[in-house]
Amino acid sequence: MVASETAVARLFAVKRRPVDQPVPVVVADRRQVAMVIDTIPPLAERLMTRFWPGPLTIVMLARATVPGRLTGGTGRLGVRQPGLPLPALVAAAAGGPITATSANRSGAPPATTAGMVRASVGDDIDLIFDGGTTPGGLPSTVLDVTVDPPLLVRAGRITEEQLREVCGRLQRVGERV
Repeated sequence: MVASETAVARLFAVKRRPVDQPVPVVVADRRQVAMVIDTIPPLAERLMTRFWPGPLTIVMLARATVPGRLTGGTGRLGVRQPGLPLPALVAAAAGGPITATSANRSGAPPATTAGMVRASVGDDIDLIFDGGTTPGGLPSTVLDVTVDPPLLVRAGRITEEQLREVCGRLQRVGERV
């Protein structure tokens, strides 16, 4: 579960990830969101209802108990209930949210098979779940609801048009509203 500072530090070391780059988490269900998020905004509730489980990562204000490394020092945390069953099953078995970063070194192409994970980081990790080949393609869409209008941090499988149906106005990274 994401409460372990030691585990989060190891994740950053294995991935060789910059410490200011946040790491999102996945949840088994909406109950687990409250374990890492203080207050779930009404807009986030509407987005969860429409797009979860699925490829939408929603950035909200993290609980003070969330390791600062996960938020990249921002106090905000990306949360997603995945559409694929394996990550949700692992989060359920762990009893809470788990980190959800690609299984590769930072900056390298995402691994789509257990063999690719083994080749990339296998000597530095204890366990690889082989859930078959990942579907690949576009990543999850990342939307920050801590600002108004919400900020489209990363375009992905959920389109801007789909988000506007729920949010109305949006801003993109680099835009001034």
